[in-house]
Amino acid sequence: MAANVQDIDLRTLAPRAIQAPVKGAAYAWNFLRRWPVIPATVLLTIVVCSIFASQIAPHSFRETDLRFRNQPPAWMEGGNTQRILGGDVVGRDILSRLIHGARVEMMVATISLLGGAIVGTALGVIAGYYGRVIDEIIMRLVDIWFSIPFILFALVVTIAFEPSLRVVLILLAILAWSVFVRNIRAEILVLKNTDYVAAARIAGASTMKIMMRHLFPGVINTMMVIASLRVGQLILAEASLSFLGAGIPAPTPAWGVMVSDGRSYLDKAWWVSTFPGTAILLTVMSFNFFGDWLRDRLDPRLRQL
Repeated sequence: MAANVQDIDLRTLAPRAIQAPVKGAAYAWNFLRRWPVIPATVLLTIVVCSIFASQIAPHSFRETDLRFRNQPPAWMEGGNTQRILGGDVVGRDILSRLIHGARVEMMVATISLLGGAIVGTALGVIAGYYGRVIDEIIMRLVDIWFSIPFILFALVVTIAFEPSLRVVLILLAILAWSVFVRNIRAEILVLKNTDYVAAARIAGASTMKIMMRHLFPGVINTMMVIASLRVGQLILAEASLSFLGAGIPAPTPAWGVMVSDGRSYLDKAWWVSTFPGTAILLTVMSFNFFGDWLRDRLDPRLRQL
């Protein structure tokens, strides 16, 4: 009888023991699909580093020490824990410059995106609401801008004006506005024909009141999705300009500048360019994944259960 009881227990417990890990793995997979855990973790880390860069960074981003010139990371032969990610071409701590570079990237992306979003959304609302001649003028300006290679335009501007943080902010704001115009205009063309907008006109509401109180709230979700998708492109554009020497000038620790500093030492000190390049890759991918998730959540047509 004891043997039979043991056999029954094994037969009843074995499926449960097998099913429990399967259910746990399925729940974890569904949770990761439903919520952007990994992109949000990466972005939260970058935001924390950008806010508390001075407290987190082990060294000053300007501190040079030729003893650590092109020193490998701590886990490689010849590495040192004083420079965990190694040293660059003049002995500066790569980790500290990456942390301070996160502050530079977030500041540049936020300011330029805010400026581009304000201008682009305003022009999109105006073009969609008024239509006709005003719409044609604004949209032809957008078409002309899309036909101009941005990198070439930025190089010409930096030749006329010396590269500086202000020039980069203006260039990136100009890069950001056009996408907002097209998408916001398309939303306004639909919203302006709705019943509640017609009722506002009949009630005697002014044009400005209709655009601000009745049309603009309807495009906020679209604006947020565009902004979340655009910020990664702005970071990549800033890194490209800095890499070409037309962006933020040294010694500001922009990630594009760091990649450019190490391009001549890839065969001897690959880490000088690899770590900032990896930071750019992770940041841009995280913003893109987060933007896709935000679009699915805010757009009822794309919302997934």
